[in-house]
Amino acid sequence: MINIFEEGTFGYDLEFFKDQHIEAIELKDDSSRASVLVIPAYQGRVMTSSADGPDGKSFGWINYDCIRSGEINKQFNPFGGEERFWLGPEGGPFSIYFDEGKEQSFANWRVPAEIDTLAFDVSNRAATQCSFRKEFEILNASGTGLNIGMEWTVVFIPYNEDAGTNAGKVVEDDYFGKVPSDRLIVKNGTLL
Repeated sequence: MINIFEEGTFGYDLEFFKDQHIEAIELKDDSSRASVLVIPAYQGRVMTSSADGPDGKSFGWINYDCIRSGEINKQFNPFGGEERFWLGPEGGPFSIYFDEGKEQSFANWRVPAEIDTLAFDVSNRAATQCSFRKEFEILNASGTGLNIGMEWTVVFIPYNEDAGTNAGKVVEDDYFGKVPSDRLIVKNGTLL
């Protein structure tokens, strides 16, 4: 790989995906030099970003060795990135990460290909934004089929307001630090 950009820069990462023949969508604002790198093949995942264009620091973590190998792990593929599409819950009877009747242990945990290795379709693309679509069916640990059609913009999660105070917190909003109020809204039985 011949790269004119220094490792650790946004430009280096953009060139890395080109070299691997993986479509990378660069969203950028020329006036601020802010850039975001999105990969349709990884479910529209935001792989990295920069505050200073191609020469700027690349803020995302990219698992170069995993991507270069071209190998697909049936359990999980840690490609890296800054933001990705994910479904919950991860455990219990409604989990999509365990097959029906299987013990819910790490050895049996696996991320469905639909949110791990299958590409999302680009439904809208402009210089500073893009949207993705995907439709698929998936089974949960109870054997119930879920037909999912999504346009990746805002996620709506209903919850039972009448569950009472014994149910605990409605949402863990401080998992890796407090989620800002403009990114998480809790009202009228819905998380946005």
